Amino acid sequence: MRSLLSSSKNRNFLRSHLDSRTLLAFDFDGTLAPIANDPYRARLRASTARLLSELCGVAPVAVISGRGVRDLKEKVPSSIQLLSGNHGLEAPGVRSRTLRRMAQVSSKWKQQLLKQMKQVEFDTTGILVEDKEFSLSIHYRSAKQRTKVKAALLAMVGHLNPKPRIVLGKFIVNVVAPESPHKGDALLSIMKKVKAKRAVYVGDDDNDEDVFVLKNPRLLTVRVGARNSSKAKYYIKNQRSIDELLGLMIQSLKKSSVD
Repeated sequence: MRSLLSSSKNRNFLRSHLDSRTLLAFDFDGTLAPIANDPYRARLRASTARLLSELCGVAPVAVISGRGVRDLKEKVPSSIQLLSGNHGLEAPGVRSRTLRRMAQVSSKWKQQLLKQMKQVEFDTTGILVEDKEFSLSIHYRSAKQRTKVKAALLAMVGHLNPKPRIVLGKFIVNVVAPESPHKGDALLSIMKKVKAKRAVYVGDDDNDEDVFVLKNPRLLTVRVGARNSSKAKYYIKNQRSIDELLGLMIQSLKKSSVD
């Protein structure tokens, strides 16, 4: 992985990738917004919100998140119309009947999971089951003995029927349908929808690897925080670096439109 912002060579490579037909796509938690102990309290910094609104004026902008689209609409500027939620399940091309079926399955999973949690022999304080309508996220960031709790949660999820796909995050166990689209599928669908000739994707978590692994020369991938095992091509230092990246994108796109 190479640091995107620390050298003029890498900054210039980013600039060469940008024009008005480049899709600029971002994860939300840990990328656009700081991670919050309570997921319902996660918010964009005011500076980030302003930069995103400005960016929407010069290129298509998308947010691809594990959150539901309904939730995202309340957290991002209204100028961002390209939203994909539930790890790619809510995306262009996904049929409404598929969503209805996933909502029924997710509801069953929640009932099964809550029943199991009443029967466990460890302290469930600090565990939050987030119902995202089409999938579930089990947060354990605030739990005691997180390693033990994670193992217990994975065991419980393994007993769910029908069997789900498990997507791990930062102190989160996500439960999604095994046949559902992922973030990589969502990105490609949005690119097709807006007729983007290139794309940039920025994410911070294991579930963003579904985008990072795509072998597409038109895609530039950026991870928040360096990790040797990641398939992202570049990284930015931390979540607070997102404003610098957004500012560079805006500056480059405005300059290219004048040139």
